Amino acid sequence: MPAITIEDKCVGCGRCVAICPGDVRSLSTGDPAAITKYPNECWYCGCCRRVCPSGAITYLFT
Repeated sequence: MPAITIEDKCVGCGRCVAICPGDVRSLSTGDPAAITKYPNECWYCGCCRRVCPSGAITYLFT
């Protein structure tokens, strides 16, 4: 699974969007939470999770 945003923790800073090397993260319109707009393109690199100041990004592995 791609990077998952825990919406109630996300502060909408956009750091994850700015650092994503695959350009798959986006700030959703009308909601401060960042989303993975292209989940199949996520590289699982962890850049977004490392820069998130509120710990709102995680990965769910099955």
